[in-house]
Amino acid sequence: MPNLDDLIHEIDWMPIDLPRFPYSADLFNPTYDFPHSWKFDRLTDKTAQRYAPAELNKDLDRRFPLLAGWLRHLPYSSLRYVKINFQQEPVRPHRDFSNPEADRELFDNNLQNEPCGYRVLIKGQRDKLYIIRDGQKIYPNMPDDTDVYVLRQTDTLHGVDDDPGRAVLYAHIEIDPDLNRALLARSYRKYGQFALFRA
Repeated sequence: MPNLDDLIHEIDWMPIDLPRFPYSADLFNPTYDFPHSWKFDRLTDKTAQRYAPAELNKDLDRRFPLLAGWLRHLPYSSLRYVKINFQQEPVRPHRDFSNPEADRELFDNNLQNEPCGYRVLIKGQRDKLYIIRDGQKIYPNMPDDTDVYVLRQTDTLHGVDDDPGRAVLYAHIEIDPDLNRALLARSYRKYGQFALFRA
């Protein structure tokens, strides 16, 4: 029987055992356009390079005093790019971090610590996200007692069916391996029956 670390590394998608996100999507302001599917509200400061270490926007402390504390639940050694995406149309199948040349060190960190694409479903349907496996859409089963999930962001092909008004916190982070392993193990013990594994 595989050990827990081996099982965790093979996860494509899984619910995560974290407290609910403390704010409604209606409080955020999607001011940036992303080609095709999303508008977004950037939560980290803009940096010269997209994946450089970044700080939370200082204005957020006043607007959202609980945000920084909530984000500390995530297993990061540095924040890189945190935003709230607002869906505009169906999201075609894609991989979230597929270009190693964008930041080789961060890509290797993420690849070695998969799954590590932490997302929060702030608003929207729980049955619209899908994973592509053998050319078929596989829909994860998101339990009602969490709004956080993780996927393999370097290699899991996924998309979202039309879900007007859907809002998802997207956290691209440099992973702290020990914190990530502990969070994934705890979540697997609670939500392992919902996990989807690589084929």
